[in-house]
Amino acid sequence: MKLGRLVVAGVLAIPVLVVLAVAVIAGALAGAAADAPSPHALGDIPPDYLELFVAASATCPGLSWTIPAAIAKVESDFGRSGLPGVHSATNEAAAAGPMQMGIGGRAGDTFSAYNRPVAADTAPTPARGETPPSPYNPTDALRRGALPVHQRRR
Repeated sequence: MKLGRLVVAGVLAIPVLVVLAVAVIAGALAGAAADAPSPHALGDIPPDYLELFVAASATCPGLSWTIPAAIAKVESDFGRSGLPGVHSATNEAAAAGPMQMGIGGRAGDTFSAYNRPVAADTAPTPARGETPPSPYNPTDALRRGALPVHQRRR
């Protein structure tokens, strides 16, 4: 019985730890300069991902590129993780892709719910995106991953 309670407590603590990790990473990334990537960020973030973070943040005035970067770092190490759901299928919560957005199941369908465009996004869909959009495609996932943050800031 005690083991069961410990397991439940551990599972419930995971979202809190993820949020704390995102906050710490975002703070570290943002601490170097408001918009300029630090040498550490340049060494860790794949160049194509950094380009996508900057483009996604441009759709939401005031949203630093470091926020979606922190999410992608925690969720998939910028797509480098080999864990279930990062490159194919889903994890146990039915989240997928480098941003681990829900595509059904416990995680909900956040990937479809945050379809673009938003009012501030006048740019065309990026050339590297897929039709239909895919949570495994970094362009699609990173743009959609910034939208929930944008919508909560309004």
